[in-house]
Amino acid sequence: MTQAAAILTPALLAIVIEDPLARALFGPGPSVAPSLAGLSVGLIGAFVAYFTLGFVLYALIYASAGSLVSRAEDVQMLALPLSLIAIIGYVQAVLALTGGSAGFIRSAS
Repeated sequence: MTQAAAILTPALLAIVIEDPLARALFGPGPSVAPSLAGLSVGLIGAFVAYFTLGFVLYALIYASAGSLVSRAEDVQMLALPLSLIAIIGYVQAVLALTGGSAGFIRSAS
């Protein structure tokens, strides 16, 4: 939850001071307030909920892998396949954002 707060706090602060800062630096002009229109309490709540669920998922996966071994040194053997799962999810997100390999993204979703 600290990590989620560390992400949300500066982002929300930047969105709130965006319009007054633009007016102070560039003078009156078109407002940037529409960026706040897409931000709602439900959206922030969904971010926190999905962040928490994702963290719990990975924590449970690593905890179950840790319970399979008797020594702490043996956990390293099990950590690689678990890390590959996270890397695959990261690659999917990067490909989805860059617009590449639409067939892979469609099948992965």
